[in-house]
Amino acid sequence: MIGNIFGRSIDILKKDFIAWVLLGLVLVLAGSVIPLLGGLLLLPNALREGERAMMEERAPEVGNLFNFEHIGLDITAMLLYVVAQSVGSLLCCIGMPVAWIGFWFSAELAADNRVSATDCLKLSWKWSTSHLGDTLGLALVSLALNSVGASLGIGIGVLITMPLTVIAWILYWGQVREEVYMMAQQAGIEVA
Repeated sequence: MIGNIFGRSIDILKKDFIAWVLLGLVLVLAGSVIPLLGGLLLLPNALREGERAMMEERAPEVGNLFNFEHIGLDITAMLLYVVAQSVGSLLCCIGMPVAWIGFWFSAELAADNRVSATDCLKLSWKWSTSHLGDTLGLALVSLALNSVGASLGIGIGVLITMPLTVIAWILYWGQVREEVYMMAQQAGIEVA
């Protein structure tokens, strides 16, 4: 499944290459300006805009990364994600990869704006740990692609790999979204 998602991601990226690269550039710059949290703050908006662009078969609009209509949920969920990773790093670095994978879908859940910030983390953990193969596959392929991209000529390759991985996350999330929210309801998590 993961290979198919990245294959489709390449096709989507090629269709509106410049717009996706600009979106990736903004995420990379935000992450450079505010380490750890900068890119993550814009990630829910990137996911929202990317998904809308794909559904409407248009290029993503970079300006929509700065639509802060859901800023409270986005900041809180992403800040909790960073705190979980930071605490994990303090635990002899063992907990960081666990937090990274366990809370992987917090941004997607924040982007959907259907659960609270703390429930974004709870539900991400529940989904990620019960679907560890898919989550690890998506995370490791994304990490490998972005590592290779960052190593190419002053990180220029990451301008291609970052939007590619964002597209892949959106595609995966589109396939599993309803299952995730059914899991939420079964766990007693309130869904809007």
